[in-house]
Amino acid sequence: AWTFISPPDFTRKTGPEFYKEAVQNLRNLPGVRNAGLTHFLPLVFDEGSDCVSSGDGKVLDVTHSTIGPGYLETMNIPLLEGRDFSVADAPEGRGVAIVNETLSQRLWPRQNAIGRSILIGCKKSETAEVIGVARDSKELSLSEPPRPYFYRPFSQNYTGLATLVIQTKGDPHVVMPVVRRTLREMSKSVRIYALDTVSHHVD
Repeated sequence: AWTFISPPDFTRKTGPEFYKEAVQNLRNLPGVRNAGLTHFLPLVFDEGSDCVSSGDGKVLDVTHSTIGPGYLETMNIPLLEGRDFSVADAPEGRGVAIVNETLSQRLWPRQNAIGRSILIGCKKSETAEVIGVARDSKELSLSEPPRPYFYRPFSQNYTGLATLVIQTKGDPHVVMPVVRRTLREMSKSVRIYALDTVSHHVD
């Protein structure tokens, strides 16, 4: 579900709370196995690239996306090391990131990336601690070779726009009307732009 919530009904404080509650409510629906969120699905929009460095002088131009807790598991992207984002990763807390295995090996060949720091930003850099390493996945094209990639937490990079992803136990078309109704019941101000299956999206 591609959704958008905007001021004045939602603020930078209440917006993240809405999405946190939305993901939890969707997880609790009959027929739903898991749920998460991201800004944009892979293969749709590119959130762009940013400069990433381990502080040793070598700077990489790396693509990235913003996700919430549960997104990787919902999209069947395994965590190879470390942990997923959680509610403990607060907006005002220390910056955290999850890197893919290619970026991990580019920055720290044959070493453990967990607990290390990366500098994010080409002009003004921010420090983030690596808390997880995810398996490489396709982000821009189904035919692309493995490329360095990292994920930022939705809680620390909030926008009113989000794509909610839901893993169902059976036919997703049966769950779709319930998903729409659940979001509408949470807020009459939420805009639902699209509701579709990931398989149709990939096609």
